[in-house]
Amino acid sequence: SITGENVKVDGSSDENVTTHRILVGCNAEASGNEQYISLCSVNLPNENENESKNSTKYAANMKNIGRYTQRSTIQRMKIMPQRPELVASITASGDVIIINTGDANRENGNEFKLELTLKGHTNEGYGLDWSSKNKGRLLSSCEDTVICLWDIESNGGKSGGIVAEINPVRRFRGHKKSVGDVRWHHREEHVFGSVSDDCMLALWDTRVSGDNVPSQQTKGHDSDINCLDFSKFDDNYLVTGGGNSTVYLWDRRRLKSKTHEFKHHSGGILQLHWCPFQRNVFCTSSEDTKVCIWDIDKIGIEQTPEEALDGAPELLFLHSGHTEAVFDVSWNPDQDWTLASTAEDNVVQIWSVAMPIRA
Repeated sequence: SITGENVKVDGSSDENVTTHRILVGCNAEASGNEQYISLCSVNLPNENENESKNSTKYAANMKNIGRYTQRSTIQRMKIMPQRPELVASITASGDVIIINTGDANRENGNEFKLELTLKGHTNEGYGLDWSSKNKGRLLSSCEDTVICLWDIESNGGKSGGIVAEINPVRRFRGHKKSVGDVRWHHREEHVFGSVSDDCMLALWDTRVSGDNVPSQQTKGHDSDINCLDFSKFDDNYLVTGGGNSTVYLWDRRRLKSKTHEFKHHSGGILQLHWCPFQRNVFCTSSEDTKVCIWDIDKIGIEQTPEEALDGAPELLFLHSGHTEAVFDVSWNPDQDWTLASTAEDNVVQIWSVAMPIRA
């Protein structure tokens, strides 16, 4: 699996476990097998059960609920916050597809329905992000250096604005090389950020009419930049991950220089996300097969020589369960300190941070 995202609690639970849903995308192009988006259910131990076992990893089987099979490689998926049954996927062709995972929209048993195709890119796609503030607004980025802004609610057509095929509302062309990621600001609805193989970090404001010059930009890394995310709690903080294993914290008020560098990974950073429930915590996944969880409040804390051997003080937790590059990692929105990670070898792991560490 090259991408995955925690969905929600399924509603069924008992004294010891709760059923959750997770969305995974499988890339099997090299082996000639099917490529598909799969919605799965999994039973996870409840918090009190996990505490008593003091376990950091769950042994749980995932059950397929439904899937969507597609021809082109699945690069990334995102669930629409306002309508979680709608899932966007960007492909190796550059097309963005929207599928409906709702129970009433199944075709041929457990096959999900294709709602629409978004055509605006000419090469392999990478970045994808729904707006949490404006229903139906979606950003995508691609190897063609273009960022597309879509609005599936206001493009006219049938079914409340959803149509078979639509074009982007706007195209942003500020980067010179492949745009690896694009993210909306979590609290400012007109602001989004992008990162690129041109080493640039760019911040955009959709209220500005020009589409070729970002409102702010800086040379973010010394190599290609793969991912970024804005803090969910602080309007000015964001983090970026580079192809040369670097992870940087930035402050929008002082964007000319990074605020802090996080050092531990030995391979390119493939994904990162701020924690949805803890303002000072974020996670990173890497080509080095590791997932790191960081605590920015611990930056600069003095360590003993023995403590320093385990890493920087801000390294809160290290997950080393994978044996291949970890392409994606996602926080569980309903169970604190539980994450899912997906790797190049199609292994999906669901795990949690041990209580003594998060305390």
